[in-house]
Amino acid sequence: MGVRDKMKKDKKNINYNKSKIKYFVLLAAIVLVFIIISSFAENGVDWNSPEQFEANFEKDPATAFSNNPETAWNRIDENPSLLVDNEQILAAAFNNNQNKFWEVVDKEGYDLMKDQKLWDFTFEQDRLKAAGVIGKNVEILDDLALLEKFDQEISSLKLRNGKTGVEIVNENPEAKKAWLEKKYGLSMEDIIEADGKIKNADILKYDGVDVTTGGEGGGTFTIKDVKGAKILKDGSLEFQNTLIKSTKSFSLKTDESGNEFYEMEAGEVSLDEKVNTFSLKVKGGKIIASGKGLITYECSDCVFEKGARLGQFIKLEKTGDLITGKFKRIGLYKLDYPFEAAVAIEVEGGLFQQEDLDPEEMIILGETKLVKKEIIFRNPTKKLTTDPTKILTATMPGDGVVINNEGPNQIYYTEKRDRDAATFCPNNFACIVNNPGREYGGDYQERLAFLNVQENDHISVKTPVYYNRVEILDQVGGEVTFTSTNKDSGKILGEIKSVAGEKPKLVQGKMEEIKTGRIDVLDSTDPYGQPSLYHWSSKKFQKDQTYFTSNRDHFATCTYGLDCEEIFAKEFGKVIEPKDKTKQISTTVIVSGDNANTPRSMFRYCQIEGCYIVNSRDSPPTTRSSKLIVTGHHIIGSDHVWRDPPETMAPNHKPIDNLYFGSVEGGSPLDSLPVNNLDSPKSVDYVAFSACNTANSFDSPDFKILQKTYPDLKFVQGWSNKAPLFENIHNLPTNQKEIKKQAQGSIVKNNKGEKVGGEKSWYIKQADGTWKWTNGRQEPKALGSSDEFYEDFA
Repeated sequence: MGVRDKMKKDKKNINYNKSKIKYFVLLAAIVLVFIIISSFAENGVDWNSPEQFEANFEKDPATAFSNNPETAWNRIDENPSLLVDNEQILAAAFNNNQNKFWEVVDKEGYDLMKDQKLWDFTFEQDRLKAAGVIGKNVEILDDLALLEKFDQEISSLKLRNGKTGVEIVNENPEAKKAWLEKKYGLSMEDIIEADGKIKNADILKYDGVDVTTGGEGGGTFTIKDVKGAKILKDGSLEFQNTLIKSTKSFSLKTDESGNEFYEMEAGEVSLDEKVNTFSLKVKGGKIIASGKGLITYECSDCVFEKGARLGQFIKLEKTGDLITGKFKRIGLYKLDYPFEAAVAIEVEGGLFQQEDLDPEEMIILGETKLVKKEIIFRNPTKKLTTDPTKILTATMPGDGVVINNEGPNQIYYTEKRDRDAATFCPNNFACIVNNPGREYGGDYQERLAFLNVQENDHISVKTPVYYNRVEILDQVGGEVTFTSTNKDSGKILGEIKSVAGEKPKLVQGKMEEIKTGRIDVLDSTDPYGQPSLYHWSSKKFQKDQTYFTSNRDHFATCTYGLDCEEIFAKEFGKVIEPKDKTKQISTTVIVSGDNANTPRSMFRYCQIEGCYIVNSRDSPPTTRSSKLIVTGHHIIGSDHVWRDPPETMAPNHKPIDNLYFGSVEGGSPLDSLPVNNLDSPKSVDYVAFSACNTANSFDSPDFKILQKTYPDLKFVQGWSNKAPLFENIHNLPTNQKEIKKQAQGSIVKNNKGEKVGGEKSWYIKQADGTWKWTNGRQEPKALGSSDEFYEDFA
């Protein structure tokens, strides 16, 4: 090949190689552009654009986490609820970064774990870590529903991630401690290991009924029967200074006569008799539970009782009518025929026996505690069987409640159910009125009142129940402590102390957690001036929590009978002044029902007339208004309105916060509609109800009570039969034309046009002092069908 030919060939090769390089560079550029486009605009979305990320994150969270995880996690940090609101986000977050996912769940604790989907998801993915979150955030188990779910997790034999239920708590000792304490009232002895970690006795088995502990002293216990015990580090049970080790089973039983005993199969019992106040003795293969030195009597005259046949005493000393020691005071209640109930209250201290005392009444002497109450219901017309009784632990003074008198004086105490319970209380003696109410009992009760507290009286009550009202009235000396507790854990939610002459103080917990509708303290230490009233109310246990939004971390202070209405409305309700500044406020609206629709509908009316708007829990003792508007539930013939707690499902009712139409002797001065103010130039002449059955007939007892409460009354507006759930009131009619117009347009209908409720109705006082009802008859008649009802109205 010649030189020329060779040069041509070399040039051709160079050009070819240059072409290959150019092609490769072009191809690489295209690939790079494709990668960039894919990275920043997958599915047409630029995930680095804040606007596009925000618009598409919830639609396609998996791609968002894939392309821009930092921003995605920032969104989760800003709004953790996305994990429970969007299942796709939950899965995408977990798949992207599990460590970060668990950090978020652990940080948010209860706010996330309370959601069932997230709870199930976390336990399904990693049972051990999910339990670890609970161990670090034990307040999660304050929610009873979540405590029950965790209890089910522990009792489950199903393997999740290779772990059974008991294994997860053994590896999470804090979660185990919290579960046992909150669910069963059990504590655990801890072992602090060299690295500072906590360990405690292993749970080998738990089936929801019995628990088996590991270790040298481990045994099997019926877990609900050993409340208050401690599981020691070797697995043994310390039961009120009594050590129980290595049992096959230990549980509470009831014999044929209804007496309780503990039964143990094998095992060991050790007692420390020097400090022990609870002894166990083995008898016939059974362990009989008793107090130290206990003697059980079966007779009718050796027990401080009324009609009961069995009493138990510890070191009983009886001198005359004085009984001291530790014993059960038993009384027999007659219930609706044919049932009756024997009520046994454990007493530590002294009682004064008085023949005319009812079973619900007693006189406490000196330093005395009422600790626990048992109620045995029975039907005396039937023969006793092997299980003749149903035993309940009453909520007051039982179920963890302690009534304690630390002073030297006599304290009168009553549990009568009627409103006039305080008629039992004498003058110049402190008295505790623990009134469950006629419709009440269990978790909701009527009134807890401390009356006439004297010098040297130091009274405390600790209770897990909800009371409509807690009152300390006419306190002239001493001090009272009211403590509200969690029913299951015993944790103090809030504690109020009242020292005579001082404003009551919160000494523990939070005001908003206290389980009562209102607290009122009437300071009567000044013998010359009007008493000061200290008042607080709660937003808990009511359905509408949005309308009355005031801060409720303090007591409002007013002068009784003078300015309480204005101060209560300003502090906890609403005040709407009339636009005409020369006018005085004329109307008070009291919300006793489940919603605040009526006061919302009255805004324009209130701008003209002026309104004080309060929750029924802030109902003042007196009013300057001439018109009252009251909402709530009401049944025919009842003397009060009420609200239902949030858990009540329609059409059922479970009344709380009773507000009565009139006062009674021996009742609370603060549980009824306000009467005329001491300095008021006006008196109440118009009462309007947004409530069922509030204008039904002339012989209705509630109408007669209103006439007695308000002597100058001229109009009562209400409903014949059923009232609407949401009633708008735009004005209060006072003449025939306005009344007729409202009556004709008030029939409650459903969306099919069918009548489902009652009709608006009025009682109207005539010039001669007689009353007319808007149908002019003794029997109800549909309003608006004729003019004849109105012809004889003034």
